[in-house]
Amino acid sequence: MVAAVDGTVTGGALGLVLACDIVLVSARASFTPYYVDVGFSPDGGWTALLPAFIGPARARAVQLLNQRISAEQALAWGMAARLVASIDMADQAAATARAVAAKVPGSVRRTRSLLGPDPLRLAEALERERSEFLQQVVSMEAQQGMQRFLSQGSQAVQR
Repeated sequence: MVAAVDGTVTGGALGLVLACDIVLVSARASFTPYYVDVGFSPDGGWTALLPAFIGPARARAVQLLNQRISAEQALAWGMAARLVASIDMADQAAATARAVAAKVPGSVRRTRSLLGPDPLRLAEALERERSEFLQQVVSMEAQQGMQRFLSQGSQAVQR
């Protein structure tokens, strides 16, 4: 699987990106959690996958401080494989996918299995995220956080 990221990734979409074999980013790509500002608990791989890519200390800082990860940081920290111009993104993603598809299928499958996360540990981590998210999303602070977030969005639209 090849991800082509040409904008902001937030929420559960990060898990989709990090589950891909090869991630291409444009200069416009960024990754921001928003959970602690809105009042939710991380889901979609922010705690289950991100620490393996950028390390536990960076993952904690990104999460707890709601730090934006730029395309350049994503490359330097191992979240992305290559920087691609926005205009070339679709072509480069398709060419990358074709290049992998042209390899020996069994070898590709076994290589992906060996390089990927342990499926049992990942399943446990994702279940833990799901459970924590469901508990937090019904809390008063999550409801208030979502109201703040939505009112900020409507104010931005009115400007």
